[in-house]
Amino acid sequence: MHLARADIAHHIRRSKDLNLKLRDFRLGARLGSAFGLLVVLTALLGGSAITLFSHINANTTDVATNWPPGIQHIGELRDDLNEFRRHEALHLISQDPSTKAAAEASLATIKLKLDAKRLQVQALADTADERLALRQLTEGLDVYYGLNTQLLALSRAGVDQAAESERYYTKVCSPMFRSLLQTAGKLLALNAQGASTAYLEAQAAYAAAKLWLWPSVCWPA
Repeated sequence: MHLARADIAHHIRRSKDLNLKLRDFRLGARLGSAFGLLVVLTALLGGSAITLFSHINANTTDVATNWPPGIQHIGELRDDLNEFRRHEALHLISQDPSTKAAAEASLATIKLKLDAKRLQVQALADTADERLALRQLTEGLDVYYGLNTQLLALSRAGVDQAAESERYYTKVCSPMFRSLLQTAGKLLALNAQGASTAYLEAQAAYAAAKLWLWPSVCWPA
């Protein structure tokens, strides 16, 4: 009888020990699962934050190195176009050969500046609309250079071709010049729009990054 009671007590103790071990195992499994979930969530938050901050960096780089320089180069190109036109007019109205020669020298210098600015703008053009407008500007400039060659030839003839020179300047060169200015203005607007879009996208990415990071900041609480 005494042995039977001892056996029963022994079995009860073993059963309790087993239950405690099972309970410890379940608690450990739960803690392990919770820790694993925390690691996964932290990795997801970190990865999402890195992606969003990379977008911010890309847009900030665009704002700093692409759009403002593009706006500057196009503005300078437009100024050079107006200067080119002014020297054409000076060549046309002057009857002094030395003044005409000086105007032609200035036109040649400005042409080099225009071509250099065109290449600078081309290096920064990274959208389809920009490349289209730049192609139109390039083709327009080439046409205008040809018109300028003809205009200078008429202007050198002096009073004998004065009426024809004026007509050519007004009726032929002027429309092409206005078209060039419009195309340069279009490029300028595209760059301004690009800068604005890059800024807004950077702000949106920053706001999204804050939303993603907020749970990780609040998690310990």
